[in-house]
Formats: sequence, C-alpha cells, structure tokens
Amino acid sequence: MRYCLNSVSSLPFRNREIKQLKDEIVKCGEKKEYYQKHSLSLYEDLKSNIINEKDYKALKKMYSDEIEILDKRIDSINKEISVISNNNHSKYLEYAAVNKFENLSRKIIVTFINKIFVYDKKKIEIDFKFQTDYDIMRKYVNKALESSVSFDLIKEAD
Repeated sequence: MRYCLNSVSSLPFRNREIKQLKDEIVKCGEKKEYYQKHSLSLYEDLKSNIINEKDYKALKKMYSDEIEILDKRIDSINKEISVISNNNHSKYLEYAAVNKFENLSRKIIVTFINKIFVYDKKKIEIDFKFQTDYDIMRKYVNKALESSVSFDLIKEAD
C-alpha cells in the first residue's frame, strides 16, 4: 500500500498534467506580455491623435482587466500544480486505506474532513481534506484497469 501511495507522485499522467499546466502558464504569460505591450503603446496613440481620450481610457481599462484575469489564472494554475505535486498527505491516505472506521472520533473528523454541510434532515455534504489525492489515485487505478482490459482484449484476439 505504501508503495502504491508513494508511486502516485511519480506517475506519468501526473507529470503530463503538470507539464500541460506549465505550458498554460507560458501561454498566459505570452498573452499578458501582449496586453502589456499594447497598453503601453496606447499613450503614444493618444498623443499622436490616433485615438481620442475616451477610447484611450476604454482600451486601457480593457487591457488592465485582461492582465488581471491572466494574473489570477496564473496564480490558480500555480496552486493547482502545488496540489498535484504535493504528496504530504499519503500517510493519512494510507491510514484510511488500511483502517476501517467503525466509529467517527474527533481525531478522525479533524484529520480527514474539511467541512460538513447539513442542508436538511436527509441531505449532508462532506468536503474531505485529501479529495484531490484520492481523485488522483482513483484516476490512476482506472487508467491501470483500462490498460489491463485492453491488453486482455488484445491477447484474446491473438
């Protein structure tokens, strides 16, 4: 089990996902640079009477808004990369996988649950702390199962 949990951080799909996110950061950086360059040239256009002051302000605001959106997206991607590459929670996941909880104690709730939402008598939503790690492991197992099924089908065809 420990081997399985520790190997999640070095899985090819995980590295591929991080690479895709880093590529997206580069693209966002390029777009940001484009908007910054055009934002700087607006003043020259205003002074040369190519655009009027109203257009200058509108375009300046538009470029500033786009730059702000790109900055937020870059921050979001960096956080996502951090979550994907962080494997500090494997000891908790291992503990949960090995031990079957018959009763919930305060320690278990504090360790594994982030929030509990109670909507009415019949609806409860639980936000788990390590949901991302669990999802990564589930994705890995599903991919492994898919590849073994396709391999079995190839062997049967021969």
